[in-house]
Amino acid sequence: VFVLGEAYQPGSYKISSFSTLTNLLFVTGGVSEIVSVRNIQLKRGGKTISTFDLYDVLLKGDTSKDVLLKQGDTIFIPLIESKASVYGSFRRPDLFELKKGDTIKDLISYAGGLENQVKIDGKLELTRFAKDSIKVRQLDVNDPSWLSQAVIDGDTLSAQADSSLSQGVVELTGQV
Repeated sequence: VFVLGEAYQPGSYKISSFSTLTNLLFVTGGVSEIVSVRNIQLKRGGKTISTFDLYDVLLKGDTSKDVLLKQGDTIFIPLIESKASVYGSFRRPDLFELKKGDTIKDLISYAGGLENQVKIDGKLELTRFAKDSIKVRQLDVNDPSWLSQAVIDGDTLSAQADSSLSQGVVELTGQV
């Protein structure tokens, strides 16, 4: 099979007849930080027969779309198109790839959810970069009406813990 595009180690690979797409990704050393792991394309006979979303496997444990590969298959791994970052009091703060239609609820799910102290009385902050400005919106975790709002490329979602839970704590920042 062939691995092309932005793969960590593109090239031709000999694999077992029982190998799946995820097996091949492990054999090739994985993917680099700039690639789409949600739009991996399996091409057979010059046609795209399947698009694979690695988040299904990594975040949900769903391997139902992890197809067996055949001789002559081509795996094409494109560049990432859209991403959003999550930081602060999340279980898995990081940069996440977005698919069209992803919502704030989806983004929070990718980040493993909020830490407990945020759920009690915390606030979320959504930062969005527009053409000529930066828009910052405060979101109340106790009001779920904003969960269905679409997330777009470049958005940043941050969560801060309730400061009253940190009594007796001193935080030093900057060049200390």
